[in-house]
Amino acid sequence: MKRITETINEKSSLTLHLTFYGDNGVKITPTSATYQINTLSGKSVVSATSFVPKTTTCEIVITPLINTHAEFVNNKIEERIITLTWQYGDGKQGTEEIYYALSKLEFL
Repeated sequence: MKRITETINEKSSLTLHLTFYGDNGVKITPTSATYQINTLSGKSVVSATSFVPKTTTCEIVITPLINTHAEFVNNKIEERIITLTWQYGDGKQGTEEIYYALSKLEFL
């Protein structure tokens, strides 16, 4: 499992700077891509959402509204997983998981 790449405060935005790679680590421009966000317990936060990158890099903004509905149980951190899938070339596909955490604020 990958470690948390970033911890943000609840109700804050998170900007992902993505670079897409194909075979042998070569940068590619995908023909299509999707992302979804889940909690570590498997609850869907954002269902599969399609986007089309125009170059080998792009940004996705995870909005404060998405980072608001957290399930903080007995701790002050909720870990989430962003799953990326992209298609390129002749039937090829890449995948990646990005982990981040929401930090609960006491009086927000």
